[in-house]
Amino acid sequence: MASLNQTIKDIRSIKIQGASNICRASIEAWVAYLSILKMRNPVTFLNEAKRAGELLAKARPDEPLTINAFKYLHLRLAEKHGIKSRASEVVELKKLAKKQATDFSELLHKNGQRISLYGSRTIKNKENIFTHCHAQTVINILGAAKEQKKKIHVYNDETRPLMQGRKTSEDLARLKIDNTMVVDSAAEFLISNFSGDKVKIDKVIIGFDVILADNSALNKVGSFGIALAAYTSKIPVYLAGTLMKKTNKKMGIELRAKTEIWKNSPAQLKIINFAFDKIPAQLITGYITEFGVIKPNEVDKYVKKYYPWILGK
Repeated sequence: MASLNQTIKDIRSIKIQGASNICRASIEAWVAYLSILKMRNPVTFLNEAKRAGELLAKARPDEPLTINAFKYLHLRLAEKHGIKSRASEVVELKKLAKKQATDFSELLHKNGQRISLYGSRTIKNKENIFTHCHAQTVINILGAAKEQKKKIHVYNDETRPLMQGRKTSEDLARLKIDNTMVVDSAAEFLISNFSGDKVKIDKVIIGFDVILADNSALNKVGSFGIALAAYTSKIPVYLAGTLMKKTNKKMGIELRAKTEIWKNSPAQLKIINFAFDKIPAQLITGYITEFGVIKPNEVDKYVKKYYPWILGK
């Protein structure tokens, strides 16, 4: 249980960040926890497996990838229940949990490789690209473009208050990709046509945390303004990630502690610290997914075909 609780703590504190990283860490903690359970009754074991998965998924309730992962894993375990005698069935369920978790992690990896390939194909030589926050999926796309000998320049913002943009810049430096950072409040102006001819952004590529029921997206706060600035200047906006981040559930916007903004603020001061904002579907040129670059209105078709369990069908 200690490892399970530590993983939950690390996710909540954003020590572990990024939807795919959170999902992988949660699955690993879940398998490790199940392996040490001493239960002999399969029903009790399945209930505890579900409870542990729900605890991990709720660590970041705005991350449906992890929620959907455990939905899939619980379904696979429930299908197995009832085949063996009680004592031996728990042993088999533990083995199955480990195998299904490994298979799901491998699927995430393969999906990531496909997204990198499809995303890199949207990038032309000598383009200026703007990105926001830190999304490993986007870093991988940019890295793939670099491997294809495309010369690109990436612009990004700090992404306050936790400065995830610095992680992006560190990754780009490691990949030897030209990079310029701007303060958050300059991002929209830089992207827009009003900033002059010195820097012309060719496209925006960012990650996303959630695809909502209307196929709009939730992503790190600041994404809405960036997408709107690009849209009004007729600059394409691509969101990169797996369709396993789709949900039809109503999602609220997480509010984080005001101390992230100002640790010793005046006691009477109220601070709104949105973790995410919403990118309307009409601002999105396309989702870069494991199935290629698709329009927002095509999302449901692909999810129903390849991931029907996400929608409960």
